[in-house]
Amino acid sequence: MQSIIGKNYVDHPIFADLRALLKSCSQRYAEHDAYVYRLQSKGPSVHKTYQQFWDDIQALGTGFLLSNLVSLPDKFQTQSIATPAIKPANYGQAGSCCDLDTKRHRIAVIGENSYPWIVQHNANLFGLGISVPLDKQLSLEELKALLQRANVDIICFDAKHYPMIAEIRASLPNLKHFVVLDDSNLAHKLKAEDASFEDFNELMEMGHAAIKAGDKRFSEIYIDPDLPASLIFTSGTSAQSKGVLLSHRNIAFNASQAARLLDIKEGTRALSLLPLHHTFENTCGLYGLWNYGISTHINDNLRYVAYNLQDWKIQFILCVPAIVEALYKQIWRTIKKQKRQRQFELARMASHSMLKIGIDNRRQIFKQVLDQLGDLRWMVVGAAALDPTIASFFNDIGIELWTGYGLTESSPLISCNNQELNMISSVGVVCPDLELKIDSAEQPSHYENTADNSGLNKFNLFRFFYPNTEPVKGEICVRGKNVMLGYFENSKETKEAIDSEGWLHTGDVGYLNEQGCLYITGRMKSMIVLTNGKKVFPEEIEAKLCHIPGVKNALCWGEANSREQIDVICKLHLSPEALPATCTSGELDPNTKLNHAAVSQYLLGEIDKLNTQLAVYKYIRYCVFTLDDFMMTTTLKIKRAKEIERTHNALKTLNCTFKEMHGKYLGSNDAK
Repeated sequence: MQSIIGKNYVDHPIFADLRALLKSCSQRYAEHDAYVYRLQSKGPSVHKTYQQFWDDIQALGTGFLLSNLVSLPDKFQTQSIATPAIKPANYGQAGSCCDLDTKRHRIAVIGENSYPWIVQHNANLFGLGISVPLDKQLSLEELKALLQRANVDIICFDAKHYPMIAEIRASLPNLKHFVVLDDSNLAHKLKAEDASFEDFNELMEMGHAAIKAGDKRFSEIYIDPDLPASLIFTSGTSAQSKGVLLSHRNIAFNASQAARLLDIKEGTRALSLLPLHHTFENTCGLYGLWNYGISTHINDNLRYVAYNLQDWKIQFILCVPAIVEALYKQIWRTIKKQKRQRQFELARMASHSMLKIGIDNRRQIFKQVLDQLGDLRWMVVGAAALDPTIASFFNDIGIELWTGYGLTESSPLISCNNQELNMISSVGVVCPDLELKIDSAEQPSHYENTADNSGLNKFNLFRFFYPNTEPVKGEICVRGKNVMLGYFENSKETKEAIDSEGWLHTGDVGYLNEQGCLYITGRMKSMIVLTNGKKVFPEEIEAKLCHIPGVKNALCWGEANSREQIDVICKLHLSPEALPATCTSGELDPNTKLNHAAVSQYLLGEIDKLNTQLAVYKYIRYCVFTLDDFMMTTTLKIKRAKEIERTHNALKTLNCTFKEMHGKYLGSNDAK
């Protein structure tokens, strides 16, 4: 069994709760911009300093108290509402809590990324109650189901979501108050008809006036760092999604881990792109960046990413592979349009060679390319796998790209590449003070764990003589203060996820190399187990399929054939413009504008080539292709189960087997 404890790379203080973290930052970076945003696309920028941000949170919380939207016990200054008089031995530890105290308010926040969203979420955390950030793309039924599950009594929303709120409120009797985040006119109109509606701006103005007059109640609310602070639902249908309970200590500790792992300059300009309800953006993009005094610019629309990068001279972004891939394609389109591919590749080779001897002039050589991206210098990429060739591309032109890994249950960050060690195909080194082990029953007798407690590896004689020995793979397990309290109202799954020793079993499979870098090879629940017991991780094959020109996305899974053997099969989402010319000429299908016979011949030929690179048991037996987008989460990961179900429905409608459709087009219109 391999195990390692992440080491510290950068000195940063550790706080027990998020309020203490922001209070410290508001003092250290008082006049630095904390947030910059626009009230309308391409409009003038609004600036909020760290001190103003702190003041706005205090004011909003005070406004909630004055308006009696929340109630607090008499002795709220000195004790938490739900802290037990006698704490159990495992109080605040991983897996110790699956429920929420009924005395505490549950306050949901839903809407586009915005400054009011951030202020509201933090006012919830700083004393109003348990914050429940929700996915802005939830359907009506999903929103209703999650509000019921969490027993939410206050919901804060943007104007876009009002029609949904209006439709479901009658069926949610526990929902008592409604706060409009971004439209005072709508809020005043609704409040005139119904006193249960409130205006975010009005509450904040009321609070500012009260604080000026000496009201300190909100700032003196006691925060128990080990109680549930946030309830975050994972991706999935409302019935299947898990509610993850995170404490202040979980989130604040993980934010400090990010700050102690990455060396980013004070005052750096960042762009917030990912949905704030997701822990990657929430913990790393909000709290992690506070530690550096970073100025976060809130992107108003994905259509304006390029404009905002340039206009705000953005230096740092936290993003998912789909965004990086879009930037990559944008750069290559420009290079091809200018017919400068050869010069560009020669420049890459030259800068790469000079970098090896300590000369870094990448940003000078590629200035014309980099000018398209503002002042972009650093990217942290997570939530899904990134093609290593794309990561290498950005590093070669002078943008440090660091891939990372985590999951909601670990608040979320587990590992990340950084300024000291950046191994492109890995997901980096383990976070400071986090224990990680590779749990494998197939541990060879010759292997010894070579990682000491600092996270550095010692000399391994066996590895020296046999460097190509396949590394030991197993389930990735982590233990530390960032591991969740538990799953909401689900003690059974909590016990399955977190064992008696406090190890969180991630469900991901991977290995550690000699430098202590983590590699992800697959997911336990998507693993294909063949009849002979061999295991295939579809993610490994999908990554290779996506290297085929014209393949935008790939999904692999296993299906039983007529002989009751398991076949590895795949569905390919194509980009017609990237296919060979033969696929878009000749006899074209009137709907897809593709030559299906040519596409089939091309894809099957490419898959045959790919199979020669795979072990025989991993061979792709059958494939279909489509032009329809795969079903994705808000962080642009494929909803595997739903996409497979959609494929089965399409086959059922056509009364065909996957084998019979091998090499053919399968559209979503075929699924009835």
